[in-house]
This record gives sequence, C-alpha cells and structure tokens, in this order.
Amino acid sequence: MAETLAAARRLRRSAVERYAAAVVAARWWVLAAVALLTTGATLFLPSLTAVGGGLAGLLGGSSAAVQAQVDAIERFGLPLLSPTAVVQRDPEGLDPYLAADSLLAAAEVVQDNVAAGEGSQSPDDDLRLAYPVLNTPLLFPGAAEQGTTIVTYLFIDPAVGIAGQGAITREYAAGLEVPEGGLVGSTGTFLAQAAQNEIIAESLPLVELATLAAIALIVGLNFGSVLAPVVTLITAGVGYLVTDRMIGLFGELTDLAVPSQLQPLVVALLLGITTDYTIFFLSGVSAEYEQGRGGRAAVRTGMAVYLPIVLVAGVTVAAGVSALLVAESPLFRAFGPGLAITVLVGLAVSVTMVPALLAILGPAAFWPSRPGAGTGPGRAQAALSRAVVPGR
Repeated sequence: MAETLAAARRLRRSAVERYAAAVVAARWWVLAAVALLTTGATLFLPSLTAVGGGLAGLLGGSSAAVQAQVDAIERFGLPLLSPTAVVQRDPEGLDPYLAADSLLAAAEVVQDNVAAGEGSQSPDDDLRLAYPVLNTPLLFPGAAEQGTTIVTYLFIDPAVGIAGQGAITREYAAGLEVPEGGLVGSTGTFLAQAAQNEIIAESLPLVELATLAAIALIVGLNFGSVLAPVVTLITAGVGYLVTDRMIGLFGELTDLAVPSQLQPLVVALLLGITTDYTIFFLSGVSAEYEQGRGGRAAVRTGMAVYLPIVLVAGVTVAAGVSALLVAESPLFRAFGPGLAITVLVGLAVSVTMVPALLAILGPAAFWPSRPGAGTGPGRAQAALSRAVVPGR
C-alpha cells in the first residue's frame, strides 16, 4: 500500500513537472494563445449583460410562470399580467380634460397595434396595450379618494428585457400631461429591477477600481515589487473578459437563467481566485530564487510546487458552486452555472498566463526586490515548498 501511494505521488509530481516545463518552454506561444482567445471572445461572443435581465430573470426560461406569459402572447397577442405601470395623481382632483387625454393616449396604443397587425409599421409595437384605471365612484365606490389618480398598466412584449421595458414605460410617462400640483411617475417590478441594475452599473466600476487598488497595494507590499501587482492585475483582467463572454455564450446556448445580478458576484469571485492563485505562484518562484535557482528553472520548480494546490482548490470550488444546480430554490440554481464558469476560467488563466509571464520576466518580476539575494518572502515559502514536495 505504501509503495502504491509513493508511486502515485511520483506519477503526479512527474505530470505536474512536465506541464510546468511545457508552459515555461512555450511561454510566448501561451501568451499569444491567451491574447488570441481573449480578443476573439470579446469581439464575437455575447457578454453577460447582453443575455441577462430578460423576463426569465432568476427563474429561467423553463419556469412555469414564464411559460404562461409566453403562452398568453401566442394565444391573445399580449401578456395577461403587467409588471409596469404609469401613475398620474393630483390630490386636489384630476382635470377632466387631463383624464380624457390619458384615455386617448391609451387608445392610440391600441390603434397603433391594430395598424401594425394590418402590415403598417408601428413605432410602439413592443407596447401591446395601455390600460388606464381611474379611481371613480363607478369602479371604486368605497375608495377614500375619488377622481385623484389614474394608474395606466402597460402590457409590453415579454421578449423585451427589463431595461427595455423600463425605457418604454418612462417614454410613455413622458408623453402624458403632468397635473398641476400633482405628478406623473412610473412604477412596477420591472422598473425596480431596472433601477437596481442601473445602480449596480454605476457603482460597480468604482468598487472594481477600489478593489484593484487594494490588490495592487497588498501584493506590491508583500513582495516588495512593482511588477508583481501588474502580473496579478493583468491576469484578473484577462480572466474577467473571458469569463464575461463564456457566461454570455452559455446563456445564449442554453435555457438556463443568466441573471444580470450575477455580474458583481463574478467580479468579486474572479478577483479573489486569480489573486490567490497568482500569489501562490509568485511565492513559489520567489522561494526558488531564495534557494539559489535562477531563470526559468526557478519558474518551473516554483510552479510545480503550488500547481497541485491550485488545481485542487479550483476544482473543489467549481464543484461546490455547481452543486447549486440541484438546489430547490430557483434563486440559487440561477447562480450556479455562472459561478462555476467563473472559477474554471480563472483557474485556466492562472495556470497558463501567470507562469508564462513569470518565465518571460524572470527576476525582474520582483523588481526592485532581489529575492535571490535573501530579501522578500522567499525564506518562509522555501520551508513550505520542502514540506509540499518531499525530497526537495
């Protein structure tokens, strides 16, 4: 049994060392392949934001609720539920002429769709129906207010995404007359989601920049280097570009949901794993320089030390988030595939691009520190290297 385990360890170490040697030897080809893949994905594949945020949202296209909406469009020509509405309100009472104008605006939508059905082009063909409801005694005899509010429910083609439905609703509201002393506003579940997506889009770049600055500072201080943070940030940037397109492609080819809320999670997870794995490889190479190895031999050996750890960690995390696919809640199931793709792409980029860059840069990757001269974190890492790879 002991001999079998020893043979398995030797076989594993041999495979890891061969892979490390191959990546280092083909370093320029590896970088060229990564650059070509990233460019092609960015130019020709859909992004996460392009396929996320539709009616399916977190439920996915196979949801019974979503299918009911699709069936309604096919059978009746319009959805039977409205997630958006426009509100006109004057607490002093709406002007009768203003109310009549709102009814005419709704009638124009019907007229435009009838014309579209006869072959004419309608500028509002995504808006299938506008249904105004006024709080009159006839409809709401027990209401606390009478004649103060019109709620116009908008029935929009479900194929239009959340952002598109929000834009149509706001455009319709802008065409209505504002009551003197009152208001015109738009509301609904889709409008709330659209506002949430806009907040994320506005805030995410600032959060990303702050996170990248913190990563650069921490990595730079840890290794006493200017270029080590650059290697880390380049890896994270390439990983994000590829991940974004891979998730977009996945959403386009499958019926599984790709919610727009996934984007901040992708950014956070990808930055975390690429930073961790890059630091592992930087530490391993630094330790080899500390022990007197130089050039590409240090990169080969340092990578071989940490590659098994990185691979096991990446595959374990990917398997863990993939388990969300069997969750009972659609909310959790929707995030599983995208997070698994994020981990696998981050792992693939880290185990190819980082060693290739370190092999090209050599000791300059740790400039202005000189790990081979006994500075930096290499001494602590050397002990770990000897423990991970027996016999070194």
